[in-house]
Amino acid sequence: MIELKSKWHTQTSTGIISKGIYSINGEDYFVKGNSEEGYLEPYSEVIASKAAKLLDLNVVDYELAPKEYFKDIHVYGRCQHVSICKKIDGNLYQFYNTMKLRGYNLVGRDPLRVYKEVGLSQENLWKMLVLDAFVGNQDRHLNNFDIMYKDNKLVNAPILDTGASCLYNVKGNELKIYDGEKIGPDSSKPFKDTHFRQIHFLEKQLDVDKNIFEDISKEEFFNALWKECGEVFAELSDRRVESIKSYLWQRYDKYIEPYKKTTQSTSLAWK
Repeated sequence: MIELKSKWHTQTSTGIISKGIYSINGEDYFVKGNSEEGYLEPYSEVIASKAAKLLDLNVVDYELAPKEYFKDIHVYGRCQHVSICKKIDGNLYQFYNTMKLRGYNLVGRDPLRVYKEVGLSQENLWKMLVLDAFVGNQDRHLNNFDIMYKDNKLVNAPILDTGASCLYNVKGNELKIYDGEKIGPDSSKPFKDTHFRQIHFLEKQLDVDKNIFEDISKEEFFNALWKECGEVFAELSDRRVESIKSYLWQRYDKYIEPYKKTTQSTSLAWK
């Protein structure tokens, strides 16, 4: 049995995403649509989630579901699915809004300094933004830094909201194969305007061990990822699937390989 419990809409930089909480056989699930016609956030959200799980990151586990089961969630254009995940236990809070309520005026202030001041995990931030760089997430604004209260203190929530990734908004006639040094769309938020510059900046700013990934071979990782994404790829055109595969394959060398635990120097990424 599927029953709507609440719904709302969120304004994004690209459009409006319809969201809701549904009870499915007695368990609560969070459901999201896409932001505008031709944009494929539900599919990208699932790909990014599965990549993060294979990288052993603390991430919300998204799946696809047919949109007809969730008629209160608006889906634009020809997108046939929504993304769905189990509702996180506890209440989520947005970083920017929460800091304002705590008396921090982020206008004109360095948000990274405020982030550190309130004791949020630098390691979690590093992992989240490296993942964003790998999948090309374009929309990690300051209210996409979800946090929670636990034992009367602020803690990081699992990584979520990665739908604006994996070429989600590239039109079919603009899809291409990424090879050589072409890492493709690289727009980022919130500290720098490209992932390349943002990761380079954070390497200097964060006091954490930057070597975070297990030493799995590139081929093993992608063989596992492509298998995990089989149901998602079956819903996309062959051209889009090949573009996404080449996009992630190229970005792996820039944003994953240098941060494996056996890597001696993260500065390799910037040579």
